[in-house]
Amino acid sequence: MATRLGQAHTFLLSYRSAVHESTLVTPAFANFGRELRLPADLITGIPLDAPRSITDCAKDLRNKMNDIYEHVRQSGQQTSEKMKTPCFHADEAEIGAGEWEAWEEWGSEATSAADSEAGAELAAETDEEAGAGGGAGWAGALRDRLLCAVYARLFTWLVNTVNDAIKPAVPGARSSLGVLDVYGLESLAHNGLERLLINYAAERVQAAVTAATLRREQEEYVREGLAWTPLPYTEHDLHADLLDAGPESVLGALRECSARGAGGDAAFLQRLQRLQRRCHPRLLVLPPDRFQVVHFGGAVVYSARGFVQKNRDVLCRRCAAVLAGAREPLLAGLFAVGAAGAGGVASAGGPAGSPRRPCALACRQRALVGALVRRLPAAPRLVRCLRADAALRPHRFDAALMRHQIRTQGIMEMALLRRAGWCESACARALLARYSLLAPPAPRAPRAPRAAGAPRASRDPRDPRAVDAEPVLCARALLRSLPIPSAEFAYGRTRVFIRSPRTVWELEALRAARVQRLVAAAQRAWRCHAARRRLRAQRVIARAWRAYRARRAQQKSEESLFGRVAQVTSRGGAYGAAWAWAARVVWRAWCTWARRRYLAQLWARLPARHRSPACGAWPACPAPRLLGRADAALRRLHHRWRCRLYRAAFDQTARNRMREKVTASVLFRDRKATYARSVALPFVGDYVRLRASAAWRRGAGAADDRYVVFADAVGKVARSSGRTARCLCVLSTAALLLLDARSLRLKRRVPAHTVYRLSLSPYHDDLLVVHVRACGGLESSTEELSQCSSRDAVDAPGCLFGGESARRRGDLVLRTCHVLELATKLFLVVQNAVGAPPHVNIATQFEANFGQQIVTISFHALGGGEAGGARLLRRGSHMDVLL
Repeated sequence: MATRLGQAHTFLLSYRSAVHESTLVTPAFANFGRELRLPADLITGIPLDAPRSITDCAKDLRNKMNDIYEHVRQSGQQTSEKMKTPCFHADEAEIGAGEWEAWEEWGSEATSAADSEAGAELAAETDEEAGAGGGAGWAGALRDRLLCAVYARLFTWLVNTVNDAIKPAVPGARSSLGVLDVYGLESLAHNGLERLLINYAAERVQAAVTAATLRREQEEYVREGLAWTPLPYTEHDLHADLLDAGPESVLGALRECSARGAGGDAAFLQRLQRLQRRCHPRLLVLPPDRFQVVHFGGAVVYSARGFVQKNRDVLCRRCAAVLAGAREPLLAGLFAVGAAGAGGVASAGGPAGSPRRPCALACRQRALVGALVRRLPAAPRLVRCLRADAALRPHRFDAALMRHQIRTQGIMEMALLRRAGWCESACARALLARYSLLAPPAPRAPRAPRAAGAPRASRDPRDPRAVDAEPVLCARALLRSLPIPSAEFAYGRTRVFIRSPRTVWELEALRAARVQRLVAAAQRAWRCHAARRRLRAQRVIARAWRAYRARRAQQKSEESLFGRVAQVTSRGGAYGAAWAWAARVVWRAWCTWARRRYLAQLWARLPARHRSPACGAWPACPAPRLLGRADAALRRLHHRWRCRLYRAAFDQTARNRMREKVTASVLFRDRKATYARSVALPFVGDYVRLRASAAWRRGAGAADDRYVVFADAVGKVARSSGRTARCLCVLSTAALLLLDARSLRLKRRVPAHTVYRLSLSPYHDDLLVVHVRACGGLESSTEELSQCSSRDAVDAPGCLFGGESARRRGDLVLRTCHVLELATKLFLVVQNAVGAPPHVNIATQFEANFGQQIVTISFHALGGGEAGGARLLRRGSHMDVLL
C-alpha cells in the first residue's frame, strides 16, 4: 500500500507540472500563479524578491491571475476551433431501412455536372500530391483529412449496423430512429467553409420553422372564421436562397469552382463578385480573400482561403490503401474497396473504382439539410438558445446583443402573434371529450310538442348526438357554465381558442377536482354496496338464529307443558288424546285473551297527540314473544300517523320557513360561528315591509321580481376602498336587486342563474360575497346586453357579449346582520331557478372578482370577532377583514 501511495504522489506531481495541451500552461501555474517547488529548488535555493507589503503582493497576485485566466481562455478557444474544423460533419439522419442509400443519391444529383470526369486522372493528381511532400503544413492538412475520413466512415458503419439491428422482419414495415446534430449561427474571428455550412444549416432550419409556425397559426385563425388582421413577419427564405438557390448562389458558385479545371479560390471570389453585381445586397466581396454574407442573425465575414480545396474533400488513395491493410478488422473494413458510405470522405477515384467524381462537402451538406427540412413535421418545435455574452464570459449580460438576437431569430414575431392571438387551440370534439364531465346536470324541462320526424334540439355536452351535430355550440355551453370569464375563449367553425395559459391551468384544476369527486363518489357507492351486502347477510343469519332459538324455546315449552300429555299419549289411550286436545284449546283461548287485553290497554297508554313526532315514547309490550311483531308494526304505523298530523297542521308559509331552517342547518351547522345564535330566531324575510310599499307596487320592481323573498337594509362594500355604502337589498324569486334606500331606484340587478358561489367566513362576522358568473346569457340585464354590438349576431364565432360588463362589475360584497338568512334564501332561489344549487364556500381566505382584478379576501380573528365589528382594509390585490 505504501508503494502504491508513493507512485500516486509521483504521478500527480508529473501531471501538475506538465504543460496542458489545451491551456498551454501547467495546472499548478493556472491554480496558484506559479510553478511547483521541486526538491532540487530546496537544495540549490531560489532567488528572493525585494520585500513588499501585503497589499502590493495581493494586487500583483490578482493581476497575475487575471492574465493567466485570459491566456487560458484564448488558448482554450483556439484549441476548440482546431478540434471543430477537421472533424466537421453535419449529422442529420433518419436511420432506417434504406435511408442512407437515398441520401447518397441526393448527393450524387447535386454534383451531376462533375460526374463526367474520369476518376483515373484525379487519382493520378492525388498520388502526385501525396508524394510531393509539402512540409509541416501539407502533413497537417493530410492528417486532418485522414481523421475526417475515419470519423465519417465510422459514423456510417454505426448507422448501417443500427439499420441491420432495427430492420423489421415483416415486409413493408418501417422502423426508424432520428438523429440531429446541427450547430447554431456562429461568427468567430476566422470563419471558413465549415462555418459557412454550419450557418447555412441554421439559416434553412430557422426559415422553415419560423415561416411554418407563423403562417400555420394565422391561416388557422382565418380558416376558423375569427376576426384577425394578418401580422407581417420576416421572410428568412430570402437569406437562405442567397446560399443555395441554384447556380446563382454562394454554394452553386463553390460547386462550379470545385469541378476540375474550374479554378481555385480566386475564381470563386470572381464568381461572388459577379453575383454581387447582380443585385445581391446581402453579399459583399472584401479584397483580397474575404467576403461577407448577411444572415438572419447578422453579417458574417468569411475567409475564402482554402474553400475550394476543402470542398473537394478527397482522401489520398495511398493513405486509404495503408488503412485498408491495417491489422484492426474494423479499421480495415472501413477503408476496404467500396466502403466509403454516403456521408464519409471518399478516396480518389470514387468507391469501388467508379470513374465518377466523389460528392463534394457542400453538396452533401445541402442534401442533408434539404432532407431535414422535408422531414420536419407540420407543427415543429424549435428551441432557440440565446448567447448572453459574445465572448462567453461568465456573469456578463450584453443587453444590445440579447435584443439583436430576439429581433433576428423570430422571437419577437412569435411574441406578437401570441399577444394578439390565442395561446392554445383545441378541436371542439377533443375539448368536449376531455372536459365534458365538468358540465352541470341539465334541468328537467317539460316536454314541448314537436313535429313528427323533427330532430330534438339539444346542446348537452354529454349527449353524443348533440356533440356529433353541433360540437362548437356544445363546447360554448360547457365553457359558459364554468366559473371562468367568457372573454378567455373564442369559437371558430371547428375549434375553440383559449387566450391565456392561466385559463388552461384553471380548466385542468377544475377537471382534477371533478375527477377526485367522482372517484370519491364511486368509492362511496362501492362501500355502501358492500355494507348493504354485509348487512343483508347479517340479517339473514340473525333471522335464522332467532328462528332456531324460537323453535327450541317452543319445543321446550311444549315439552314442559304437555309432558304429561305426551306420557299419557305414549301409553296409548283415549284419556291422553283428550288431554292434549284440551291443552291446545286452553292455549288458543289464552292467546286470544292476551291480544284483546293488549289492544284495549294500548289506546290509553299512547303518548299525547300534541307532542312532537321526534318523541320516541312507547308503552312496553307485556308479552314480547307473543305480541312482539304486532307491537313493532303498530309502533311504526302510529309514528307515521303522528307525522301526518304534524304536517297537516302546517300552512304554506310555515312549510317554507321550515324548509329554510332545515337548509340553514345543512349549510351552516358546525361551520359558521353565528349559526347557534340564529336557530331560535325566525326568518322574517321582509324586514322593511316592502310588500306593503306603494312605490314598489307601482312598478319599482320588474315583472319577475314582484314576489319579495327577502328585503332589508344592507351595506354594500366598495371594491376600491373597502368602505360600506347603505342600500336596500331585495331578493325575489328571479334575481337579487340593489335599490336606493329612499327612492327605490334600481342600482344593480343580478339574475339568479348567474350566481354560482356564495362565500362566507367561519367567524362571527356579517360579510357575504356573492360570486357572479362572467357572462350571464340573454336574461342577465339590459345593461349587460348593451355592451354587445347590435350589428353582431349573438351566436357568431368569437362574440363575447357581456364579458367585459361582467368583468367590470364583478362580484358583490354585502354586510348584513341577517347574513345566514340572506345566504339561505339566496341558495334556495338559485336552486329553484337553475335546477342545481350554488357552491357554498366557508373559508378564512378566498378570491373575488373585483372587475378588472382578482382580489384575495382574508379574515383575521384578532379580538373575538363579534358580529358587526369587522374592519376592512384594501391593499392592492388583497383585502383584509379584521375581526
